[in-house]
Amino acid sequence: MMLLLHGIGRISWITNDCGKTVQTIYHGKKAFRFLYHPVFDSYLLGLFEHPNCKGRKCKVSGVVSLSRDWGKNWTIIRNDVLDFSW
Repeated sequence: MMLLLHGIGRISWITNDCGKTVQTIYHGKKAFRFLYHPVFDSYLLGLFEHPNCKGRKCKVSGVVSLSRDWGKNWTIIRNDVLDFSW
């Protein structure tokens, strides 16, 4: 079972063994929220702040990215997203 602890800013933590070990995940940008995949436990979707965020638009929309390795690496899926799901 995977558990992601959503941090403040650009860092979160993840455990795959019920908390016996915890890894720090540096995702490089401010994360707004994450969604677990319903079948593949290592897959996450994340909504992140725009890299060049300046102004109010950053608080409304973001960049959706996909991780296939429990949040260690991220691939951008789409920019200017308000909401997302699997």
